[in-house]
Amino acid sequence: MPHATSPLIEVKVELKNHDSEAHEIQAWWLLATPNAWEPWNPYAFQSTQARHTLAAGEEVDLMWQEEITAEPGIYELSAWVHTVEGDVTRHSDGKSLKDQTIRIDSQWSPFSRRAMPPPGLRVSAVDLTAPVLDGGLSMPTELSLTIGITNHATVETVADIQWLLYRRSSGLPWDGMPAYTSQQLRQQVFAPNRQTTITTSEPIYLWPGEYMLRVVAEAEGEGSVARDDLFLNDPITVLENPNGVAIIRAGPALGPVEIAGLAVDSSSFQRGQGSVMAILHNRSESEQEVVLWWFLSSPGSLQPWVEFDLQSKVFSAKIAPQQQNILDLSDGASLPPGTYELSLWVHTLGGDGEQRPSDGGWLSRRIDIQ
Repeated sequence: MPHATSPLIEVKVELKNHDSEAHEIQAWWLLATPNAWEPWNPYAFQSTQARHTLAAGEEVDLMWQEEITAEPGIYELSAWVHTVEGDVTRHSDGKSLKDQTIRIDSQWSPFSRRAMPPPGLRVSAVDLTAPVLDGGLSMPTELSLTIGITNHATVETVADIQWLLYRRSSGLPWDGMPAYTSQQLRQQVFAPNRQTTITTSEPIYLWPGEYMLRVVAEAEGEGSVARDDLFLNDPITVLENPNGVAIIRAGPALGPVEIAGLAVDSSSFQRGQGSVMAILHNRSESEQEVVLWWFLSSPGSLQPWVEFDLQSKVFSAKIAPQQQNILDLSDGASLPPGTYELSLWVHTLGGDGEQRPSDGGWLSRRIDIQ
């Protein structure tokens, strides 16, 4: 299929057992960048796996007909076979189709998947109320989604649904870190042989820019998890609104204490002293003890607790039920000239002294040190 015009692809893999004894095998094929040294790392699409037992000297043809929903582009196909011995699989052979490439066209599907989902649950539709969102830095942007989930099974299925946002890059960031992770819609019930529509909306703060939306559906089975995982091909744009200062979040607050406000005296950093104030809100019905600290890091870091230029001392506080506390988190901050992002992270302390992540976020205004 050098110039495919349909999202369906037919693949035949011929196998021969050269051994004098039978072998159970599993085989599959991949689409990857042409001439990739290791096409399995990374790959753009992986087929379902076929299992078969070959007698000594037996030859067999394995056939696939699958819908390709890889990211649009030009790919090379390779097939792989492993032998299976109990729970252990061992590489046996692999071969690439070198004389033809496969082109995936953007109009085939609104989605990009890296693999065919298992039989049963599938994300079949995603509708954005608004692909361009106002707000940006100064107010929460309401992201509203309508997600269609089709249950192809003959029995009722219970699954968890979640969506994530990734900064747009040259390719889909399958293995990247999300810029935002939504709340999980847990234990959603899907009737057999029909599509169910889920409408969800969540206020989010994000840096202005373009983002890719990922939707994940997970259904628990007997000792396994059935999963459909896809990106929406059309990006979401968040516009810049320079009025006011808000908090950029990577997701909703996980614990009972959330950051309700964050303020910084930028001029104080010029003098080697970081003047930082935070408002913490205890949403629970019990007193919460927290520890918190802030980082200065280079712009764009999604893991400032790993990639930071400066870490403050650790602060602590106790917050009464349903109350807000204003905390002074000022600390020394001697840094070379440059542009930095300030982020604040809050953990609650359990009765056993264990720290549990509760909330975190970035100041939406960057700090320039001359």
